[in-house]
Amino acid sequence: MITEQQKKLLIDYQDRAFVNSILCENSSSYYSFLKNLFNVPLILCSSIISIVNSSDITTDNLKYINIIVNATTAFILSMVGNLKFQERSSNFKSQGIKFNKLVHQIEDNLYNDADGITTETIRNYISSYDNINENIEYGFPYHIKEKIKKLYKDERTLPNILNCQRTPKLQSFNSSSSQFVIPLREDNC
Repeated sequence: MITEQQKKLLIDYQDRAFVNSILCENSSSYYSFLKNLFNVPLILCSSIISIVNSSDITTDNLKYINIIVNATTAFILSMVGNLKFQERSSNFKSQGIKFNKLVHQIEDNLYNDADGITTETIRNYISSYDNINENIEYGFPYHIKEKIKKLYKDERTLPNILNCQRTPKLQSFNSSSSQFVIPLREDNC
């Protein structure tokens, strides 16, 4: 049987995994959108080359058009390869699925086997959470982090990547009756 603090810790990790799964899903969609956005000019370039090659344009003009369109295609392909939209999308998608599975495992344990949860079970969930986080190869886009932070800041325990609240600096002083601790200020990241 676990204590209330351990149960709260487990629920906090369930929240963190849930928010991370949403972050991963949104990031995957974002990079997939960018990949598709870059594919549109590639399709247009391919279509233009097909039309131009089958037209009655003089050889000299055809040569210049082919050079321009092929250079544009090569540039776009190198940008797509360098920015790794597909890899980013795939990585975020697979890690999001793993976070979602972790959320369901914790949920299942909390509701269907609450008496069977041990300290070791909690440690395993924390370890699983850390392992999934370590396998995220790319950073989350800033605008997605901000959107998710605003959406869940008052409802869920946020993962460390979003939870930039620093602890307040404390000033203590003694009085005749007891010692008081007063927060001086709270810094936000």
